[in-house]
Order: sequence, then C-alpha cells, then structure tokens
Amino acid sequence: MRNIAPVFLLFLVMFSSLSAVAEEETKTYEEQNWAVGAIFRTATIPFATEEGSVATFIPLISFENDRFFFRALEGGIKVYKRGDWRFSALGRLRFVDIPADVQNQIQGDTMDFGIQGRYQPFGLAYLDLEMMSDWDGRTFYNMRLAMDYERPRLAFRPFVELRYKSSSFNTRYFGLDMEDVDAGMDIGLGVVANYNLTSNLYLYGAAQFTHLDSKVRGASIIDSKWHNQGFLGVGFSNDKTKPRKKELGNRSYLRLAHGWATPSSLNDILHFNAADDPYNNQLTSIYYGYPLTDSFVGL
Repeated sequence: MRNIAPVFLLFLVMFSSLSAVAEEETKTYEEQNWAVGAIFRTATIPFATEEGSVATFIPLISFENDRFFFRALEGGIKVYKRGDWRFSALGRLRFVDIPADVQNQIQGDTMDFGIQGRYQPFGLAYLDLEMMSDWDGRTFYNMRLAMDYERPRLAFRPFVELRYKSSSFNTRYFGLDMEDVDAGMDIGLGVVANYNLTSNLYLYGAAQFTHLDSKVRGASIIDSKWHNQGFLGVGFSNDKTKPRKKELGNRSYLRLAHGWATPSSLNDILHFNAADDPYNNQLTSIYYGYPLTDSFVGL
C-alpha cells in the first residue's frame, strides 16, 4: 500500500486545499504588505585571517499585518501599543562573520531573541530600543534612530545604531571563547532601500558600517576597527502603481497532508514502483494559508 503513498498524498493535498476545511466564508481580507525573493549578502571579516570577506545567500520573505511581521532577517509579534509607543517580541538572524577554519567550532550564524520598544512621535522618524539575547543568555542592547522616506518608485531608510554588548557576548563572538573581551559599545551607520523596477518586481539593497568598540579592537585576534556588510537582491512585492485592495477574493484555508518516505527516484514513484522506506519514516503536516493579494505581475 505504501507504494502508492506519494500519489495518494498528492490527491490529499489537492482535495484538502480545494475543500478549504477551515475557510471562513463570511470573513474578508485586505491586501497585505508582502515580499518574496532572494538576497546576496557580503561582509568583511574583522578577525586576523587571510580571508577578508564572507558571502551568504538569504531567502527573502516579508509580511506584516496588525499583529505579526516578518522582515527578511527578523520576525515577531506586536504585543502592545499605546500612544506613540509600540512593543514587540521578536527574533532576528545575526550573522557571525568568522574564518572558515573555525566555523564548525563557533557554529556560524545564530538567532537572537528579545523585546523591542518603538517610539514614533514624528511620523517618518522613530526610535527603537531593544533588549536581546542569544540562545545561551549572552545579552546585548540596541538603540536605533531611523527615518523612512518614500518616493514614487524608491523607498529608503537611513539609520544610526548604538549597540552595547555584554562581556559574555564579546568573549563568544569576538574572542571566539579563546580570549576574554570586556563589554563595550559599537556605533553603526546604514541604509536600507528598495526600488520598484516594474509592476511587482523590486530591487533590494542595504549597507551597514559598524565601528567596533575599543575592547573588541584590543583583542589579539581582531585586526580591523570596522565590520561592514552589504545586501543586494531581487524579489516581488506589492505593486506601487496600483491602490491596495480593501477586499480580496481569496480566503484563508487549512490543508492537511500525510506522506510516507521512500528511497526511490521520482521516476519510480511516477510509475508506481516506489520501494518501502526500511525505517518507515512518515510525515504529517498542517498548513495554514493566509491571503496576501489577488493579482501578481498583472495576472
């Protein structure tokens, strides 16, 4: 029976999607802020090494409504809003730009978690205050002043940022646990921008220049005063040339699926010759679909 599991799974997914088990017939949705694409990141390595830079490929997924947000490298929940203040719980991907020969030891890029308070009394300008920590409780604190500008096709956000890092944070990520580094404060300048090429197609870019604190600069394995990074990519997002729809024809839906693993090739599966997985691995998924838009690249 498991030989026909992939075909059965395909029909189950199609059926459950069409039937929209959890669809709310009476509820309507507005067009959302969304983006999907890919970004190429390059950054300098501040350590004393022959390698001067590192590169990373990043999938771009962005979405924001009144409660949740995903913005490429960060995501979270808007917990509380009062007056000019907004508080959110968030997680953010942080890149650890280290030489290749110690990447396995340090484990590379990581996710930080914390709380963000945003103060925005002047419309375009705002102040972010963040208390953050990595998985092991190494803390740091951000204060960021930024301003959003928007033109017919161009949107950009310049910012200045202060980051206070605890001694445990500096020791781990700049001393690489080989050298104790005291707490200190970095200062950074940067800009984030996107340009609407046509319809839903966008060009994305960002740059940040960070001057490392004196304690980090004094570490024996550091040979640079600066840590710089740049981002460049393309993707799809809301069409700026058209007003955002107040009501979408699409609805939310729930999709259920179950499948069985097989060591067979796709060709064998399509010819109903799939072999059983010797370990009987199986996968059950529950997928919730949230409508973003009704049109894409003019269709």
